[in-house]
Amino acid sequence: MGNTIGFIINIVFWLLGLTVAIAMLIRFIRQQKAKTITQKATVVDKQVYKREKFSKSEAPQTETIYTVTFLCNGRELTFYTSAETYDACRIKQKGLLTYKGLQFVDFATKQKEQA
Repeated sequence: MGNTIGFIINIVFWLLGLTVAIAMLIRFIRQQKAKTITQKATVVDKQVYKREKFSKSEAPQTETIYTVTFLCNGRELTFYTSAETYDACRIKQKGLLTYKGLQFVDFATKQKEQA
């Protein structure tokens, strides 16, 4: 009886792990097959997050994460960006947003094009 319950629990966790792995694979494939889209957009929000990374063998490290939110065809799209892109974007700034799937590619403004 005890071995049967343990076997069932192992099967459940194995199936759960397999489900997670398949979901990650599907997301990766969708990202690779996604079309690159360029649309008019407006910057509506910017956020900076600080995250502490802890490790047993190393001193704690602080990671800075930058996000920029764009309004595009009535939808808000939020992307992780580099510090340089974050600094270049201004709230209410208009331009052409280019992205592929969930990945930010570029945000071109008239000022950027003239430089």
